[in-house]
Amino acid sequence: LLHLRRLGRWFAPVFWALDLALLTALVLKGGIWPTPLYPLLWWPVVVIGLAAGGGMGLLAGLVLAFCGALPLSTPQWSELAGMNLTEAVVSLIGLPALGAAAGWPSQQRAAQRLRELTAEVETLRQTRDRLDAVYAMASTLGATLDYQQVLQALFDLSAIEFRALGKNPAQMVGMALLFEEGRHEPALHVVAGYHITDADRDIRCPARQGVLQRVISAGEAEVISDVAADPELSAFPSLREARSAIVVPLRAGFESYGVVLFASPSPAAYSLDECHFLVAFSNQATIALQNAQLFQSLREERDRIITQQEEIRREIARELHDGPTQTIAAITMRLNYARALVKRSPEKAAEELAELEDLARRTTKEIRTMLFTLRPVILETQGLVAALRHYAEKIQETEGLLVEIQDAGFSASLSDETAGVVFSILEEAITNARKHAQAHRVIVRLRNDQQTFMAEVEDDGIGFDVAAVEQTYDQRGSLGLINMRERAELIDGTLSIISSPGSGTRVVLVAPLSRIAGPARPAQKRF
Repeated sequence: LLHLRRLGRWFAPVFWALDLALLTALVLKGGIWPTPLYPLLWWPVVVIGLAAGGGMGLLAGLVLAFCGALPLSTPQWSELAGMNLTEAVVSLIGLPALGAAAGWPSQQRAAQRLRELTAEVETLRQTRDRLDAVYAMASTLGATLDYQQVLQALFDLSAIEFRALGKNPAQMVGMALLFEEGRHEPALHVVAGYHITDADRDIRCPARQGVLQRVISAGEAEVISDVAADPELSAFPSLREARSAIVVPLRAGFESYGVVLFASPSPAAYSLDECHFLVAFSNQATIALQNAQLFQSLREERDRIITQQEEIRREIARELHDGPTQTIAAITMRLNYARALVKRSPEKAAEELAELEDLARRTTKEIRTMLFTLRPVILETQGLVAALRHYAEKIQETEGLLVEIQDAGFSASLSDETAGVVFSILEEAITNARKHAQAHRVIVRLRNDQQTFMAEVEDDGIGFDVAAVEQTYDQRGSLGLINMRERAELIDGTLSIISSPGSGTRVVLVAPLSRIAGPARPAQKRF
């Protein structure tokens, strides 16, 4: 079938050639002037012109005209033709003219078809480029957490769409502005784009007025026709020649990350109906921004956990070095001394051993207190109040510090996880009062209402300047205050520290009860 199809392409040209050959033979044999065969010469010329175009029709007419002109070149042309030379020439010229005229509509149709095919090829090319860009953007979303790469893919894909709409992206300016982190006042700055300058990246926009404020507040795209009149966009050097612009928000839910804008020197270059694709692309970019932010949050949380673990290790090492390790070393030395006294003075040796026994008992209690603070099992079995009372007893036994637990206004039941967080915060506050405040008495108050849980630790120590300590906290070796605040954030709570030199310290923890409440526990035993 393939061979027959290929041969079929040659059937029409073969028949045209046979027609021309037959008519040419008749003309050469008998001449055409005068002859009734002259009208027959029109048929192949017209057919070839209609089927193959004006060029082929002209060529067929020229072949027949040449054959018809051969008799005119002989000395006996007047006897053969019976016509004058002018009439013969006009008749012969009419054949190629007829072929060209017959092929003109066909040639126009072919040209129109060629234009249509060219347009279809261009549409397919744009579709292919669009799909390639969409695939590249999707691949970037799945393969990287670098939001700048995703934003750059957004610009590449938008340029393809603009070209498909008949716009010239080479004349446009594209910018992605995100809120800058680490600033007290939120401000937008350029993080990606094309046809922008370094000066654009140095500009900060608070987004408090103009189109930036409206787009971020409403969360909807907007087209403006006078960029120079905008109080914030006009500050960018790359936008000084722009007349119209479209601004699309980068927003997920109630959280706004920034905007993407395109500007053009042409008036009315954009419309929301044409540029709906920008909203879709911006939504994809927002997903990448969310992923990057979540990854950054997870990494920061990981770093905080590692820092806290290292701080706990250092704290345990300090506690062991300053407490049980020193005591055990002293016990070892005094045992050697007691061994020497056994032979010389048994009575003094007995007194020394009694003191060593008391020292060993106190060291055992100190170690048990340390182990209790690391993992208070009673917290899981009997709850927060029982754990705090047990800890208060141990602190009084080992350190002589009076810790009073006041829980008359506390009736809520906390989950095991949140109770552990609350206990660690209160234990850290009591430890600070014991180590740094030179306190003699500490009061722990617990209370709650239907919405809020509050815990307070108050001591009668020397107090300190909270603002001064917090300003230099990054230079200190201990991270106790930071750890307490971070633990409070884990239960959506807030931690306040009220203190001044000479007036003691109050540490207040407030958290929503809905966040920390757990199933009701059995009645707790009072100690």
